Amino acid sequence: MPWVAKPKGSAMTHDDTDKTPRAADRARITEIDAEIRALEERIRVLREERAPCQQRMDAHKYPVLSLANEVISEIFIHFLLPYPACPPLTGRESPTALTHICGNWRQIALATPKLWRAILLPFVDDEDERYVLRILTTCLERSGSCPISIQLEPDLRLSKKFLKPILLHRQRWDLWNWLSLKVDEGSNDRHPNATPADFPRLREVTLNHVRHWSWLPVSQLTSLTLEDISPTKYIPLLQSEVNLLCLRIVDCEGRKPIQGDVHLSRLETLVMVHSEPRDRHQPYYGDPVLQIFTVPALRTLQISGTIMSDNPTALLTSLITRSGCKLQRVFVTGWRNFPKNGFRGSFPDIPEVVFNMSYEWYERTEGDEEDSGDELDGEDEDDLLYARPRRQMMTGW
Repeated sequence: MPWVAKPKGSAMTHDDTDKTPRAADRARITEIDAEIRALEERIRVLREERAPCQQRMDAHKYPVLSLANEVISEIFIHFLLPYPACPPLTGRESPTALTHICGNWRQIALATPKLWRAILLPFVDDEDERYVLRILTTCLERSGSCPISIQLEPDLRLSKKFLKPILLHRQRWDLWNWLSLKVDEGSNDRHPNATPADFPRLREVTLNHVRHWSWLPVSQLTSLTLEDISPTKYIPLLQSEVNLLCLRIVDCEGRKPIQGDVHLSRLETLVMVHSEPRDRHQPYYGDPVLQIFTVPALRTLQISGTIMSDNPTALLTSLITRSGCKLQRVFVTGWRNFPKNGFRGSFPDIPEVVFNMSYEWYERTEGDEEDSGDELDGEDEDDLLYARPRRQMMTGW
C-alpha cells in the first residue's frame, strides 16, 4: 500500500504514548544506581573506620571479667542471705538470678555448691508438687557435699516422695527448722528409714493425717501443728516427753469421748480451731479435749467458738483454775452467736479478749472486715495465730 501522510491533528498511536514513562523509569533507575554506589562507598568507609575501634574493644579487659572464677564465686555467695537463712528460689534475690547474667557466670554459679545449700520450699498446691520436687532435687544435687539448710513455709506439707531425696542427704543436714508431712488417708505412713537421730535440729513440725511418729524427735520440738488427726491418736504423743512452747490443733475431731490427761508445763500458746464453718450442734468432742489439758505457762489461747460448749465461760474458767495459768490473750473465732459480752466480762484479768466470728480469718484478703469484741484490727495480720498463707506461684526456674 502506498504511504499516506497522517492528517494534521490526528491522535497518537499506542507505541508513541508508551515511550514517555519508559524514559522516565530509565532515568530514575540511573539515579538509584548512583545513590546505591554512594551508600556502598559510605558503608565501606564506615567499616574501615569501625575495624580498629572493634579491635581496641576486643583487646580491653573489664576488671570484673579479669577476676578469677573463685573470686566471682565468693562474691556470689555474699550476694545471698547469710547462711543458714534461705533465699527465695526465684527472683532477684535468689541464686537462680545469678544464672541469667551471662553464660560464663551461669557456669560459675552452677559450679558453686554453697549457692544451693539453703533451700526454701514455698507453699504450692498439690498439682505443683512435681515441680517443687524437681527444684528440691536439683538444689540438693548442686549443693554437692556442703551442709544444707532446709526450710519450709508453714503451709507446705511434704508427702513421702519428698522425704526420700531429703533423707538421702541426712548426713549433711545443718538446719531443718520446719518439717511438715501430708499423708493420704489409708496409706502406710510409717517411715522405716527415718529415726529421731535423723532430725538433730528439727524444732517445728506440722503433721497431717499421720498416725505413726516413732521417727519423730518429740522431746526437742518447740512447735507442733496437728491437722486432721483423731485425738485418740495424738493424745499419746502429747503424753510423752515433750517441751512444746506452741501447739496448734486443727480439724482434729473426736468421734467418741476422750479420756486422759495431758500436762504441758512449758506450753505458752494453744490453738484449737476449725478451718471451715461447722454446725455448733453437730457431734463434736472438743470440750473433753480442752479439759484434759493442764498448761501452767499458757499465755495465749485461740479457739473456735464451736469447740467450746454452751457454757464457754465455765470451760475457760476450768482450764485457768486447773492449770493456774495467767492468760494474756484469748481469741475466739467462727461462731457468730457466741455470747461475747458476758464472756468478756467474766475474765477481767485477761488483758486482751478478741472475737472474730467469720471464717474469713482463715485466708484473709486485704479489706476483710472483722467482727471483733475488743476489737480486732482488720489490717493487723499478726492478730490471728493460725492464718493460712496465700498461695505463691513459682516461675522462672
